[in-house]
Amino acid sequence: MDQLEETIAEATAQGVPEADFEKGQKVFNDMQTEAFLIKAIGEVRTELGQDSAPTSLRKLQNLVNQAVKVGVSEELITETKKDLQSSVRHRARKTIRGHVFEAVDTEEMQLVEGAFNELKNFPKLKLPMAWKGHKAGGMMGMLGSGDKGPAVMLRHNMRDIREALTNISPQQSSWLFRLSATSLAG
Repeated sequence: MDQLEETIAEATAQGVPEADFEKGQKVFNDMQTEAFLIKAIGEVRTELGQDSAPTSLRKLQNLVNQAVKVGVSEELITETKKDLQSSVRHRARKTIRGHVFEAVDTEEMQLVEGAFNELKNFPKLKLPMAWKGHKAGGMMGMLGSGDKGPAVMLRHNMRDIREALTNISPQQSSWLFRLSATSLAG
């Protein structure tokens, strides 16, 4: 906030009328409120239903980043990230043809990177609070619980995890259990 005030003071000293800052100040203040962000996210999500233009995708990406900073509902953020990823995938299918690396649009690549840059943003991932963590080391491995949370679970670790971090069907779960039991039996 201090940097913003300093910049405004400098612009005013150089002759820019203070009235020109009012609209920017209002947007800045609005972007700090949960109600404004929820409304703006809803509007842009509606836009994306009709068109996945890069400006709409970038706008939604920026709103989500601000919503995280302000502390907007985790559920809304998760759902919005899913929509964003879906829209980026849809846009990529429509726009990327032929040899991908011959004509790479940096703005398009930034959108893709922003939508998929963190494992924790993938849609089929369970909520981190539901993760059971790694198995504990040593003799307590079968009974105890090791480290938990996204900072630990989404990084390489030599210890086995206690269960899948993604939502899978009961059939897949049963198959994986049989597979792991077979591999333990040797």
